[in-house]
Amino acid sequence: MARTANTDFNEVAPERKTFTNWDMFTKAKIVPTSIVCDGHRPIHNPNLGCHTMLPLSAKVLKAHVDGDHGGGFEFVIKIGDEKGWGGWKEFEEMGLELAEMRCGVCNSSIPTTAQSVNKHMKSHVNENRRMQTGGLFYLTLGYTAPDIIEE
Repeated sequence: MARTANTDFNEVAPERKTFTNWDMFTKAKIVPTSIVCDGHRPIHNPNLGCHTMLPLSAKVLKAHVDGDHGGGFEFVIKIGDEKGWGGWKEFEEMGLELAEMRCGVCNSSIPTTAQSVNKHMKSHVNENRRMQTGGLFYLTLGYTAPDIIEE
């Protein structure tokens, strides 16, 4: 049973429809400012993305995933207000999973926790050892849960 933070121990969090915890993005107040259909290495070889800048709509992203575009998207995100972006909840309702999340600056795979995402929102060193502004992420969406690596 999953428990939510700062609640009574008898209270249980509602069951999710997906393996991906999309609610984390809402609670962290993560809001996309632009989305481009774009694959990324090493996940998408070759890049099947159409490189179109998309409206900030979960339904449009789902249509791109269903249309064999590869499922890769370039997200520029920011920390928003209390309202957040409703698309994260729509992803869960549509059954979309987050297969991979990579930082567009340092190209590292990011666990889907608020702390990890916030760390990559700040300026940090890119692959060429130069400081770069954070907030660029590559998300791979699909319908299967990501592989669970047991150590």
